[in-house]
Amino acid sequence: MIKTLYELDPNLFPEFEECKKINGESFDLYSLAGVKLDIEQMLLAGRILFPEFDEVDNMVFKNRIGLRDQVDHWREQGLSNWQIEAMLNHKHVHMSYVQGSVDADEHWLELGKLLKMCYEFSLSRLYPNKNFIVDLSEDDGPGDYVITFYQPEREKGHLEK
Repeated sequence: MIKTLYELDPNLFPEFEECKKINGESFDLYSLAGVKLDIEQMLLAGRILFPEFDEVDNMVFKNRIGLRDQVDHWREQGLSNWQIEAMLNHKHVHMSYVQGSVDADEHWLELGKLLKMCYEFSLSRLYPNKNFIVDLSEDDGPGDYVITFYQPEREKGHLEK
């Protein structure tokens, strides 16, 4: 029985069926990746899928320059820890990771799902005693997927709003 954490639809790749016709039934998504990606692209993709994290005042963020100052600024504005985490970890998938690529909504959604799964895995492994919400949502319009993560703060038995 085949098992996977991430199901990928070959129909997202228009050239897949043509390559399969040419190369035979053994041609699969691994084969297509071998045709389309070089080693440097694969290694850089690993950094995007499994980013570096930094901890400030018990909050966790994707590593960035000037993080301490940004946290202090938003704390002075009255934001709670979970709001600061959610805001500073907020990324628009299509604007942040891949430039000059396909512009199909389903591709951005698939990338968002993959990032969400990788963030959940990484955060649970790196911070086993912390609870995180990793959220993937559509923002301003079709295809504008946003990913963020934060630690929920409990106040009187419910999430702070």
